[in-house]
Amino acid sequence: MNRRRDSTRSLDKTSGRSSKASSKAATSVLLTTQYLEEADRLCKQLVVLDHGKIIAEGTSSQLKSSLGNTVLVLTFASTGDAQQTLGLITDISAKPANVDGTVIELTVDKGPASAAEALRRIDSSEVVLGGLQLREPSLDDVFLNLTGHKAGGRRPRRRRKAVATRARKAKAKV
Repeated sequence: MNRRRDSTRSLDKTSGRSSKASSKAATSVLLTTQYLEEADRLCKQLVVLDHGKIIAEGTSSQLKSSLGNTVLVLTFASTGDAQQTLGLITDISAKPANVDGTVIELTVDKGPASAAEALRRIDSSEVVLGGLQLREPSLDDVFLNLTGHKAGGRRPRRRRKAVATRARKAKAKV
């Protein structure tokens, strides 16, 4: 890799001479990725594209907080149990639930209270719960909520890409 430090060169319009000046201007690096964990780690500012249009932008924290404070993950023995439970718990969250086979994910604002309420409802229905997890939202959760599918997932006739930018100071020497 060849790195070059260059000062800013500009043209003086009145004299036609080239002048050399030091620059401490900020530069941006554009990173396109489907690995949202990488974008979360490396990027200061994120942009999510859907069909070539920006559908969301902000810092990682801003995008995650738009979902809620906690993700409640419920796992069941069968898809039938998951579907039966979905009808019981959808009103626990203002956001729609994400269902993937035997797993239901809900983004909620009050994690422990929402988990307790979900457990009460599941217990009264006699469905056997296989697992329960509370975690903070990830950028994968954000992407799924915005587009309806996981990052890297292929959908016919639809192309989606997460784009992330990272601003970084570039110091040039005279």
